[in-house]
Amino acid sequence: MSGPSFILRMAAREIRAAPRRLLLLSASIAIGVAALVAILAHVGPDPITTFRHAIVLVIGFFAAAGLVAAILLTAKAAAPPAPTAAPATRPAERAQ
Repeated sequence: MSGPSFILRMAAREIRAAPRRLLLLSASIAIGVAALVAILAHVGPDPITTFRHAIVLVIGFFAAAGLVAAILLTAKAAAPPAPTAAPATRPAERAQ
C-alpha cells in the first residue's frame, strides 16, 4: 500500500476526521504567507537583508503562537466549586 493513492486516501480520511485541524493548518499557512508578503512589500535598498529579517519575524511570530497554543491546550481546567453542605434536617421537618 504505497504511492499517491494511499497518500490521497489518508489525506481524505484526515480531512473527514478533523476538519477544524485542517482549517487551523490552512489559516496558519495563509497568515504566514500574508506576513511575508506584507513585510516584503516594503523592500529597502537590499532585498536579501529585508527577506532575512522577514523570515526571522515570521518564525518568531509562529514560535510565539505555538507556545501560546501549547500553554492553552495543556492548561488545567479550573476546579469545580466545592459542593455545599446539605441542611441537617429536611424542610418539611423544620416547619413542624
